[in-house]
Amino acid sequence: MRTKRWKATRMTVGCCVAVMAAVWRVSWAQPSGQGTLTAPSVSRTVLMLSLNGKYPVRIPLRATAPLPRAAGTVEISEKRGELYLKAEYSGLEPPRGFGPEYLTYVLWIVTPDGGAVNLGEARPEPGSNTKAPIAWRRFGLVVTAEPYAAAFVPSDIVVLQSAPGGEGVQESGSARFQLLPRGYYAAAALGAAAADPAPLEIREARNAIAIAKWAGAERLAPEGLQRAMSLLKEAEDAEQKGASQKAVDEIAAQAVQAAEDARAIAMRRRAH
Repeated sequence: MRTKRWKATRMTVGCCVAVMAAVWRVSWAQPSGQGTLTAPSVSRTVLMLSLNGKYPVRIPLRATAPLPRAAGTVEISEKRGELYLKAEYSGLEPPRGFGPEYLTYVLWIVTPDGGAVNLGEARPEPGSNTKAPIAWRRFGLVVTAEPYAAAFVPSDIVVLQSAPGGEGVQESGSARFQLLPRGYYAAAALGAAAADPAPLEIREARNAIAIAKWAGAERLAPEGLQRAMSLLKEAEDAEQKGASQKAVDEIAAQAVQAAEDARAIAMRRRAH
């Protein structure tokens, strides 16, 4: 159910990835007390794969050094000319070992021009999967550790990546894409979320709000930040009153997205 909540966002991003790739450095630049911006400069290459038009497609995801026991498989099907992806994972341990700010994982599709689009959350739990529509027939795939599911730029903690040996695809070179360096969020003081006993979605919302504040949203995007805080309070109240986990997750997911929107607005206004 979690993936459906991000569907509209993913489709919007997919339609305008070329524009967003051009402005990501502004959107995710490091905040500073002087109002200046310093863009992250970490980059990485990933294997690109091209679909050959035969479905279903199966693509292995290979573990990297940070999480060597992880594994994943992606299946792509076609329905009425549209492509749909389903990724399944194993061995996704809680990412707190990478830093207290990291709570979950995200699956990204890397486009031929070096953009990275968030396809949805890969939760650190047994049976985790991600489902999403995709608009590309040549791409790479990576899974990264993140502080919340709505992250817009991948961190450089890559735990899974597309690998050769799939069915219905052929290797098609590589692409270089940009990532946020490990420790980027340290100044946002997110450590409390790691030990918090609250449900994962509420902890992600708290992280998202803390990052938005760190980015200057209290001054530059106060209405959006207030909406995120109100939604978080609503989710916390619902959880305390014994509401279903689904209901709590839905509200908390809205809080995460509202906080991410406020952060992005604050960074854009800071740049002008």
